[in-house]
Amino acid sequence: MNTSFKKLTTDFTPFRTLIEDDYVYVDKTGLLRELVLGPDNAIFLSRPRRFGKSLVLDTVAEIFSGDASLFDGLQIQKLGYDFPQYPVLRLDMSLANSSPEELKRALMGSLNLLAEENNLTLKSKDYNNALKELIKKTRNKHQKDVVLLIDEYDDPVSSALPDKILAEKNTKVLSKFYGGLKTVNSLLRLAFVTGVTRYSMMGISSGLNNLYDISFDKKYAAICGFTPEEMDHYFGDRYPAILQSLNSDNYLATTKSGRQVLSTTAALKKEILNWYDGYSWDGLTKVLNPISIINFLDIHTFGRFWKLSGASENLLTNVFENSSFELTFDKLEGVPLDELLAKLIPDQVKAVPFLFQTGYLTIDKRYYKNSVECFSLKVPNFELKNEFYSNFSMNLFKLLVKDTKKVQEAIKLETAFLKRDAEALSKIIAALYAELPAVLHPRADQDSADEHGRAPRESFYHSLLWVYCKVLLKDARAEEPGSKGTPDLTLALNDQTYVIVELKYAQDVGQDNVEAVLNKRAQDALKAIKDKMYGQHYHLKGQKALTVGVGVFGRGEVKVIFGGD
Repeated sequence: MNTSFKKLTTDFTPFRTLIEDDYVYVDKTGLLRELVLGPDNAIFLSRPRRFGKSLVLDTVAEIFSGDASLFDGLQIQKLGYDFPQYPVLRLDMSLANSSPEELKRALMGSLNLLAEENNLTLKSKDYNNALKELIKKTRNKHQKDVVLLIDEYDDPVSSALPDKILAEKNTKVLSKFYGGLKTVNSLLRLAFVTGVTRYSMMGISSGLNNLYDISFDKKYAAICGFTPEEMDHYFGDRYPAILQSLNSDNYLATTKSGRQVLSTTAALKKEILNWYDGYSWDGLTKVLNPISIINFLDIHTFGRFWKLSGASENLLTNVFENSSFELTFDKLEGVPLDELLAKLIPDQVKAVPFLFQTGYLTIDKRYYKNSVECFSLKVPNFELKNEFYSNFSMNLFKLLVKDTKKVQEAIKLETAFLKRDAEALSKIIAALYAELPAVLHPRADQDSADEHGRAPRESFYHSLLWVYCKVLLKDARAEEPGSKGTPDLTLALNDQTYVIVELKYAQDVGQDNVEAVLNKRAQDALKAIKDKMYGQHYHLKGQKALTVGVGVFGRGEVKVIFGGD
């Protein structure tokens, strides 16, 4: 590795450390200068977790520290700023708690710690009064208004879900806590609040007068995340070394479709964008997920690095199961602004705003429909698609199989594979697709290919088959990287027998030649398995690798062909 590169960090690192210890810092200080000089003294920013909100607040804290030397050469200095010093109080609300009582104790502990750091002593024992006392005493000590920074304001509620009773109790605690700010508004130079989800009845809006929500403001669309231009500027010199590393490690140097070799910088950049770009909060500016990018640049491997720590698997499953919306796996059309901005009630979490606010969906376009501002939403990129599809597909699967533990279903499926019974397997898969309500199937007019060359209908049937196998069999993996490509499904029937499944969708099929075209698509699938040697590493280890080609058309026409071991 070229030691002249600046250091990278995959964990939260304070702004001062990034600057003084020569880490990469993607400069957002020009945007922050505009915020702190603006007329608004109460600001709210919503972004998904691990998107850099904490670093934004930490940078604001240093801007008000008065230490201009930290910003040498950065945008805020070039644009002109005097760096006046103000007292800063910062609250990190990602507190470990499992009950309202523990939350109250954690709040008091944080406030007492802030008081000690400012050589103050709090008399109040109540968390609500203690916050107001801390702000007043800090203002009196320094004879300057206070900068209040609140990070992850919603975490005590989001982390409590899907226990709706606990979430509601924590909401009441926070409502009292934030609502108390109303009496000390005049003592604040700036209040800057960040979070993931907009909850109603939380008290933050009533506590801070005229709270300015910059989440959808076009000026601040790139305040978190990296734009493609920033990627080139800050990380472009690393691309040649990454290409060399990928090739020397025999990493899969092709796109998912297997058509474009990553032999050039331009090809690498395109693949990086496919994996991690696509997030947008204005429909125009696109940014890449910062935590994923830093991990990729650090280890030179594409992977799914981002996990929404605030959106548990149980909560996501609950959201999908209790919501109804028409999504063709890639886009959701005609979402009005009011729905996107909707504040959520902990015991009534709605799918669309929740998925958007947590980062599973993002804005693709903004437009007007019947004089109403609307949005087209989409799954941002490849990193998120499989995680999103698995949750969405699981919900579809539950419409078909009420008891996901049905032993007989698993026996039938496993037996069909082991006996190479193409007719039985065709019937099982056809029944899976045919029983799904028609409204949930992708439409032909939405069948434009994605960046990996796969159309929504093929993605849909592939994803649903994967979830079906994942529920019933011990081990079912999707898109597992190989030396020459990624097979659609890899199934482990036992320690010595594996099944490799490739699925091809038949488009533009006339009613007179359905069987012939399905047969051709199944043969094409088998040929892809053979050409890309998907089963080679199993054979080298003395294991069996059965190959299966699946041709699919419409809502129930399926052709299965078994290949050799």
